[in-house]
Amino acid sequence: MKTKMKCMLAKKGKEEDIENPDYWMERKFDGTRVITVIKDNRPRMYGRSGNEYTERYPEIVEELKQFPDGKYDGELTFFEKDGTERFVTCLVRPETKAKMNYYYFLFDIIEDINSFNIRRQNLRKIFFKIEDKRYLRISKIVKKLEKKKEFFKKMLGMGAEGVILKHWRMFYQYDRSKYCLKIKNEETEDLVIRSWTEGTGRRLAYFGALEGYQIVNGEWKKVANVGGGFPDKDLEEIKEKYLLPDGKVKKEFVIEIKFLNRTNKFNYRMPSFIRVRNSKPINECVWGGE
Repeated sequence: MKTKMKCMLAKKGKEEDIENPDYWMERKFDGTRVITVIKDNRPRMYGRSGNEYTERYPEIVEELKQFPDGKYDGELTFFEKDGTERFVTCLVRPETKAKMNYYYFLFDIIEDINSFNIRRQNLRKIFFKIEDKRYLRISKIVKKLEKKKEFFKKMLGMGAEGVILKHWRMFYQYDRSKYCLKIKNEETEDLVIRSWTEGTGRRLAYFGALEGYQIVNGEWKKVANVGGGFPDKDLEEIKEKYLLPDGKVKKEFVIEIKFLNRTNKFNYRMPSFIRVRNSKPINECVWGGE
């Protein structure tokens, strides 16, 4: 039975939040959030939804054995050989894994009761004692205002997902915190897919649109029909893994979309598919997103 892993999540911030000197900045990685639990020198790696990745990444586990017992927060992120970040699920096939570079970026110690600035100092002390780090990285922290502006501009220019702002005095909090803010490169949301419509033309063999739902005022409501943005490989995979005949699904699944704007009738205008995102728990797909 899978056990969901609790961790700190970011609320949506605004670009002007960068001006606040109490907030430090780090890159928002476009990977899979991974919580590592180490007990008796045995690391185990989990996604937020409870998937365990320990056996899939023995090379990372071997490096994590040098860490003391505890619970560590980070993101497993894949890159093309030219350094371009690309979202790849942690359940990637071995042959795809072999063609890419991937790193586990650590950014916090979950059960450390100190404020963020002290937790980061503690994490750095642990990290830099480790020898031969091939797969482990520690996220870069930017503190000064001008450096934060420069870093943010760089992230936008290179097409990164965005940045995270964290209050230097915050304690580790589970779920969303006003002391942890995300500023994304483009407007995106996560939807739960519960049904689909038939396609026409070349899409007849797949589907026309995925019907996306979110929790609106405490109840599930359909908020979008997502019919655009699907690469052929995703059409094949979604049909094979998730869809049943007559508009039904084998199981609910989460997708990320980009969109033009929201309407006051609880709909997304011009939604476009980005990716399947099953690392996110379904009950966190709420209207207006956080």
